[in-house]
Amino acid sequence: MKPVSEAPGTSIPFFGMPPLRAPSPALRVAMMVGVTCFLGAVLTGIWRMAATRGFPVSPVPTEWPPHGHWMVGGFLAVLIMVERMATLPPGWLTWVPFVYALGAVTVHTGWAVARSAVILGFLGWTLHRVRAIRVYRTPEKPLIEVAALGLLTLAVMRPGGLTGRPDVALAGLEAIVSIIAVERLELLLRGRAFGPRATWAGLFGWMALLAGSVLWGPLPLPILGLATVLVMGGVLVHDAAVRAAVRVFREATGSAPGSLPPLYGFLTRALLLAYAWMGLGGALLVGWDALPPATAKDMVYHAVGLGFIFTMILAHAPVILPAVLGGPPVRRAPVGLFWLFQGTTVLRLVGDVTVAKAPALWAWTGWPTGLLHTVFFALYMVTLAHQVHSRR
Repeated sequence: MKPVSEAPGTSIPFFGMPPLRAPSPALRVAMMVGVTCFLGAVLTGIWRMAATRGFPVSPVPTEWPPHGHWMVGGFLAVLIMVERMATLPPGWLTWVPFVYALGAVTVHTGWAVARSAVILGFLGWTLHRVRAIRVYRTPEKPLIEVAALGLLTLAVMRPGGLTGRPDVALAGLEAIVSIIAVERLELLLRGRAFGPRATWAGLFGWMALLAGSVLWGPLPLPILGLATVLVMGGVLVHDAAVRAAVRVFREATGSAPGSLPPLYGFLTRALLLAYAWMGLGGALLVGWDALPPATAKDMVYHAVGLGFIFTMILAHAPVILPAVLGGPPVRRAPVGLFWLFQGTTVLRLVGDVTVAKAPALWAWTGWPTGLLHTVFFALYMVTLAHQVHSRR
């Protein structure tokens, strides 16, 4: 299978992404590994929330992989690797997602083989991204992707991993955010405009700040929050999809968001909502000292993880999933399920905010919302897959 060209004009409208080909059988198996990690994360998260919010269940054993390692080091890292390797076939590097996921979900044990697997997976990923630079002759995106996975690797290998200090968990999340962000900048990075390139450099500075915090001691979270707001604000300003939508609205006399084709109108709203969640996450970090101590970490993690990252996944899924399944593109996204997912995230945050005044609400917005998030996410993906198969 030959690499898909990333030349201008071949990208998917409004997303600046190269068209994907159906993954090889090995990458399909890697996708199943990612799904397994996702289910592990869901089970662990629901279990942990039930145990810590007063329900009669035993605590999660220390030997069990932490929720963040399942979700970020397993599911999200594998998802990104499979997407990139579907564009540029990995050849002998097919093993990379398997090894990295295995290391990420076992590194908390302290086993030397687990730490070696994480490092080996990162080195394999670096080789694949170097090959991407040689093939496409556009280094900006692969360089960010190498730096981001390096940051994630530092975070999961720290003592305590992503369950340790808040800045370490934040570094793991922001590694994934950076990979999403550079994809949003990709179209404008092909030109010579200063703004997108300054934002691209800002992503490097942001990750360097987080890496320094992980390695040499925690930086104040309000400083990390301010950096988050500045960098992601730049990404929003230079997001080609958002700019295109604004241009369409201005050119159409009396237009409203509904004047776009239904799918693209949804994609634009979803992107803007994802940025709003990211802005909330940054604002919570800036105001960290004023947050309820019992739920401060959860509030930030939910805004960035469930809010920004998963909203971006739901936004991209109507474009990516049909390509992965080898079928025609869908015409409409399951909007109702999308908003149910968003409403559940809001409910989770409301429970976190009111923990002191409404402990019962906090308790019942833990594992039940985790279960609802999983159901809505699964139904969303199944609905898209059904649309693809029904249009063949």
